[in-house]
Amino acid sequence: MRRNDTAVVLFTLSAEAEGRRKVLGTGAQTTAVFSRLIERAQEVCESLPGVDLLVASPAGQVPARGTHFPQRGATFGQSLEFSVRDAFARGYRRVLLLGNDAPEVTRSYLVEALARLDRAGAAGKGAVLGPARDGGYALLGLTRDCEELFRRMPWGSSAVGRLTAERLERAGFATATMPVVGDLDDARDLARLLARRTESAELAELLARLRRLIKPIHHDEPSLTFGAAGSRSLASLRAPPAAA
Repeated sequence: MRRNDTAVVLFTLSAEAEGRRKVLGTGAQTTAVFSRLIERAQEVCESLPGVDLLVASPAGQVPARGTHFPQRGATFGQSLEFSVRDAFARGYRRVLLLGNDAPEVTRSYLVEALARLDRAGAAGKGAVLGPARDGGYALLGLTRDCEELFRRMPWGSSAVGRLTAERLERAGFATATMPVVGDLDDARDLARLLARRTESAELAELLARLRRLIKPIHHDEPSLTFGAAGSRSLASLRAPPAAA
């Protein structure tokens, strides 16, 4: 039931399912990390004023927090398209798509994203885009439905962010852009994250908890090639299910 004018749609699998498709450490470590990331994403979203949390997960994976928003559609793009359409059909004025694997998307980041979305949509159709370092995006907010954003998109490529921005412009949206963030697809991403220094107290607390969950993973050189097929989580909006 809608209580507010803004919906944050959190795309996620269960921690166990996320651990089966991504390797961040041992099986138990990976599950523990995703369990914390999912819990933290839900906590952050629920703490936002004037926001309803809709958790988009497959049937049978009912979340502990928020309102279950069953994923539907045969492809990743369809899942996103239908979620946006369904959220607006419930009467929401603003819809924000978010994944569970972008730890740098903090509460303050989301507050700023919503503020920028408000300003962008003041005159009509507005959008906010949170770019990911791999060329995709970790966050997308809209004040109007825009189905062409999700159709015939080359999910899994570094062109997703650029093409999305171009389609928003063609559709007449005023688009605000957030700072670039990273996501977690593999052990190298996690190693890079755990080695990071940050002035954000919120992010520093999360990193401290993650360091206690998993032993440091050392690699000669971090990789910036992200993305894994077979996902129903947001995965920076790059990784599609097998039949994208």
